[in-house]
Amino acid sequence: MSRRLPSLSLLELYKETLISSTDCMRNILKKLLFLHERYNRELCLLLLDVDNLRSINRHHGYSTGTEILLSVADILSSSLRRSDVAGKYKGSSFLVILPETDISGAVRVVSRIRRKMSAVEVRGVRPSITIGAVSFPRDGMTTDQLLMRLEEVVAETKRTSPGSTVFAPPADIRPRTVTPLELLNAFSDDRILPAFQPVKSLATGEVFGYEVLMRVRRRDGTVVPAGEFITLLERTSKIIMFEEKVIEKALKVKVERGLKGKLFINLPALIYQFTPKSDLKIGEIYSLVLDLGVCPHDVVFEITEKQTIADVDRLSEVISLLRSLGFMIALDDFGVENSSIEKLLRIDPDFVKLNSFFLKEAKPITRWIVMSLKKAGYSIIMENVETEEDLEFVRTLKVDLVQGFHIGHPEVAEV
Repeated sequence: MSRRLPSLSLLELYKETLISSTDCMRNILKKLLFLHERYNRELCLLLLDVDNLRSINRHHGYSTGTEILLSVADILSSSLRRSDVAGKYKGSSFLVILPETDISGAVRVVSRIRRKMSAVEVRGVRPSITIGAVSFPRDGMTTDQLLMRLEEVVAETKRTSPGSTVFAPPADIRPRTVTPLELLNAFSDDRILPAFQPVKSLATGEVFGYEVLMRVRRRDGTVVPAGEFITLLERTSKIIMFEEKVIEKALKVKVERGLKGKLFINLPALIYQFTPKSDLKIGEIYSLVLDLGVCPHDVVFEITEKQTIADVDRLSEVISLLRSLGFMIALDDFGVENSSIEKLLRIDPDFVKLNSFFLKEAKPITRWIVMSLKKAGYSIIMENVETEEDLEFVRTLKVDLVQGFHIGHPEVAEV
């Protein structure tokens, strides 16, 4: 089975076939999970990843790799029910949502896909695919839990037995919802912890610094990422004391462990809310940095997309004060929502961070954007580098710094 088509970029490829947006797939899954939970129904997810696509592209040409991906997309289209949903996922993979389907139903779908894949041959190449499967509610209760479990299963299978199918073994899926009382207890018990995700130099591969992330350790020892409770905190004034605790602990870890490089820290809420205490809080952080013997130049405050909504004139004043004390500035999520070119020029950061939108959805214009930013004198950090294919593409852009799961996972540090 071979298909001769004009060469397509990956972005064009997915627009020609299945749902082209990973974010769209996540949103569909999220809504379906609500529905299945309400009616106590099962749902299965499949992740299909083409094996050795990078090697195929290198030795047989990108057009061959593209035809293989199109062949997989065709097979999915002819193997699924009209109620099933399939589309783009990360790198060389496809995500399939099978509503109202148990494990036995998923096995039948995989069998159809495997049977048709056995007939695929493109320009002398007989591709193989690794397939992983998880089930709701057995393997997770939320979109993040299920997708994380699915990615783990496929990554391990590709490492140990590429070309096979694996159904995830049952996992511990205790509810992870964090309550306001649990957050307060965690703060009182000193269970607020910093996690450090490495930011590396693309040229040397060495660690340039670490992004500081917030974690909460439950009393049973499990660690909860900020994504599961940060929205709850942001609705209250409690976010301020949590951020202060994380900054204090992160600085102490840097000193005690002799961590080299810079710490990238979200600008605390109390500062960007511009209350009368904002300047005072900056002074307190500055004093803490000096007392611990940390060079202010090694602390980079990240201006997030939410913070760019604030009054730009006042934000510029705060940034000027931070810079006068020796701190550096990064603009996070550039080009998304309110993090616009106007804000870039007004903030004039030392570092510009590009998120997954540019890496996953906007590759055709990313090269131009990176080139323009570098010409303007900004250091570029590409976030969400999660696969070898991501890294290969980023290398062609010649950005300065990279971070993401493929570069290094966040590691929690006890103080």
